Amino acid sequence: GLFYLIDLHLEVPGNMSVNEAHLLGHDVKDGLMTELPEIGDIIVHIEPAEKSKKPA
Repeated sequence: GLFYLIDLHLEVPGNMSVNEAHLLGHDVKDGLMTELPEIGDIIVHIEPAEKSKKPA
């Protein structure tokens, strides 16, 4: 049947640990896939909410 593949960018606080962000990403993915059975898979990219500026 028809299913969707989702590529999602999840913005998290810059001071969140890698482990916490990873677990949150799994929670978001699992929640969406539970609520929307037509989703085949979700790729979650973790991004810092505050984009740090690189020095010039």
